[in-house]
Amino acid sequence: MSDDPTLDPTVAITFPGQPLIFAVPVLVILTMVAIVVIQKSRHRTVAAAAWASASNELGIQFVGDGSKLGPVARGQVKSHVVSITPVHKGDKKQIVTQFSVKFAAPEAPKFKLVKRMSDSSSTVDTGNPKFDAVVTVQTDEPDLLSRYLTGSRRAAILRLLTYWPSAQITNRDAHLLTSGIERNHDKLVDSICHLVASAETFDRPTHTADVTPAETQEYIANTEPQHSDVVAKQHPEDTTDVGALIDAPVFSAQDDQRVNGEGRLVTNVGLDEAAVLNELFNSGLDPSGISARFHQIYQGRKISWTGEVVRVGSAERGVQRVAAFIGSVDGMNADSGRVVALTTIKPEPVVREGDVVAFSGSLAKLDASQRLFHVA
Repeated sequence: MSDDPTLDPTVAITFPGQPLIFAVPVLVILTMVAIVVIQKSRHRTVAAAAWASASNELGIQFVGDGSKLGPVARGQVKSHVVSITPVHKGDKKQIVTQFSVKFAAPEAPKFKLVKRMSDSSSTVDTGNPKFDAVVTVQTDEPDLLSRYLTGSRRAAILRLLTYWPSAQITNRDAHLLTSGIERNHDKLVDSICHLVASAETFDRPTHTADVTPAETQEYIANTEPQHSDVVAKQHPEDTTDVGALIDAPVFSAQDDQRVNGEGRLVTNVGLDEAAVLNELFNSGLDPSGISARFHQIYQGRKISWTGEVVRVGSAERGVQRVAAFIGSVDGMNADSGRVVALTTIKPEPVVREGDVVAFSGSLAKLDASQRLFHVA
């Protein structure tokens, strides 16, 4: 037999680059794994930084490794216990961020409220058909719940369910959910601010002059925006007619821009409509004092609010003029305590009186004596 190994059939024939054929796929897989690990680490870093900054702004405690799923933030904002935690949701164990606030509502019966997702859910009569049409109610004491649900509390509930359809409100706490580990600083702060503002409405004692659900329903259905005899008698120098204003040219924030250059930070309450109304109208100020505070703190600030349409104006240049009921002053009845915003929304879908709408813009002007905001 020849000594030439190339003639031996038992000797494998190899080529110079053959080991790389197997190495390349392995390198690709390792590179992909490294990229995924780096991205996850970067996301965790971004989330941790946002949570730490938001916690500092809210004045609550941040714990970077507070749970197996991620960071945790907890503490008190305006005497209400709040928390931000990652949790699992559903059968697929999807990770979501849960925002929570606790409150005491001794006047309320035990209840649970969520957004109505289908017509198959049973309807509990709480005294306001429009409210009952969009909210699924669970309670054993509907009559007591009906008395508890004043106009301002219904507005707070609808506001939460409009911005966060997955929100859940009970007589002890309220929860919001956002997908994944929330990494947006503003959303972290704003979500807690909305919850705290609502909690202050839920656990505030009901005044004897508060609007009952039946009165609210009748009032919204049968009256025009703010221009009542009550207001004219209280403030004869100011007889502005909302019915006329709604068809007037849109007021611009630049028309009367006198914002304090230094401004004032209101991070603990944000620009939630309930918080703004409380600071302006429930602080014992007269109309001139309210106007001064509005100019100093709020004029020109961006807002995203909800309200119940009480008047539909003209549609022009691709927008629809509306007047929206956004809340009531504590201790006052519907006629004398209603707060309305004049604003514009998209013409589609068509809205009617009684519809709940969301709108955004800048706080351009406030007619303090009539509690009438102009949103541009």
